[in-house]
Amino acid sequence: MKITMWSKKFTTITTALLCLMTISTQLYAKVLNIKNVVAPKKEHVVLKDIVENYQILTEEQQNYVVMTSPTHRDINISLDELIGKLQQYKDLHSFEVNSINNIRVKKVKSYLYLQRTKDQLIKHLKSNAPWSDWEIDVIIAPNDELLIAQTGAFNKVTFSNYDMENYVGNVAFTASFYDEENDMINQFTLTPKILKREKVCVAKTQLERNTLIKESDLKMVPTWVGNQKKSYITDKNLIIGKELAKKVSSGSIINNSVLLNPMCVKKNQMLWVELNKGTLKIKLMVKALEGGRLGDTIRVKNSSSQKVFNVELTGSKQAVVSL
Repeated sequence: MKITMWSKKFTTITTALLCLMTISTQLYAKVLNIKNVVAPKKEHVVLKDIVENYQILTEEQQNYVVMTSPTHRDINISLDELIGKLQQYKDLHSFEVNSINNIRVKKVKSYLYLQRTKDQLIKHLKSNAPWSDWEIDVIIAPNDELLIAQTGAFNKVTFSNYDMENYVGNVAFTASFYDEENDMINQFTLTPKILKREKVCVAKTQLERNTLIKESDLKMVPTWVGNQKKSYITDKNLIIGKELAKKVSSGSIINNSVLLNPMCVKKNQMLWVELNKGTLKIKLMVKALEGGRLGDTIRVKNSSSQKVFNVELTGSKQAVVSL
């Protein structure tokens, strides 16, 4: 069958079949369906990028390099050119190819240079404190992706710390892009989201409201966090003994918003108050006029003198006051 711009052909990937213009009629032939438009994502176009039904290939075959990805403009390659590029892989000679006569390969700079920028930013972070001591990753925002794509081809990029207050989450840097002559071609503020790998406290099982948390209720799980304000806790001791303000499901990160200090005394209960005056310390039994939690200041009454005064709760039915 004659091949035109829009007709398709099947051909065996061997040197001899480069001259043939007929369709193979083998009943059990393996056919590679080639995409009309190829959009590579890395520096090289691999076989997986151009084949629709790449699942029939082995993992090694899927990663066979076909060509270098174009970076300045889209290009067209003919079917004969494609077959010529695949000749080097002998285990592909048993396959047939189903394709139009010309395949468009789109330019890759938006992918290639975005990845290069991200890699160089991570390298910069790992050579500067405090990031050098952390396990980190970076997410480039869509607006920054556009600025990088508009910069076009560049040879190198450098970064300087623009934001000295934040180290996790959205952090601003000045990014400078240079060509092969080491001339600056663009400079702008880049604001990526920096993620830090932390072991955080999570609930081992579902915990009900008002539960007093024990060490056995918790486990430490590595998690990517990107919040400078710390909506997570990395020390179990800051949680153990506290009370849950609401139910927490298994595996949920426990943060301060769900934690309460434990209840120390209820209204009308008796408690011990330590009275401190210089080196003199006196313990006195008093009545709570209101309930309170650890660290709270509540009003109490001395039953003997009927005097009312404020005390700070330091433990279960324990308080202190300085005179």
